[in-house]
This record gives sequence, structure tokens and C-alpha cells, in this order.
Amino acid sequence: MNKGTVVAISAESAEYTITGKMSLTDYKEILVIFRGGQPWFHDPFEERQMKALFLSIDYDSASGSFEFVLVEDAEQDEIQS
Repeated sequence: MNKGTVVAISAESAEYTITGKMSLTDYKEILVIFRGGQPWFHDPFEERQMKALFLSIDYDSASGSFEFVLVEDAEQDEIQS
């Protein structure tokens, strides 16, 4: 999977838009995370782990392009550093 790029971060809402390209197999693995338990997101700017919620997922199987919008879980019990 090609690593995506964070294209927008809103400090007020801690919303992250991630874009890139990936194979259909990799996309299906992401769907397992999306449909499964609580995913964790590594914030590279603050070097911490946080719970994240998928706000939206878009995937174009013809080109492999994707866009994920994640938002930090404000209700998280614990933030791991």
C-alpha cells in the first residue's frame, strides 16, 4: 500500500483527510478495521496514539485512489503516548 498524505487538519475538530493509492486487497483490509473495533491512529505531529473514528471512506477501484476522513475520538478514555 502506498502511504497516504494528510491533506487537511482542523485543529478545532481534529479531523484528518488522508489520500493516496492502494490495491483492492489493501482496501479490503482497511474495511475490516472500519467495520471492526475501535481503530487507533498515530499522530505523527504530536507522536501519540489516539482513538479515531472513520467519518468517511471513498475508494476508486479503477485507479486505486482513496480518501479517508478520520476524526479524533473526543470520548476516548485514555490517550497513549
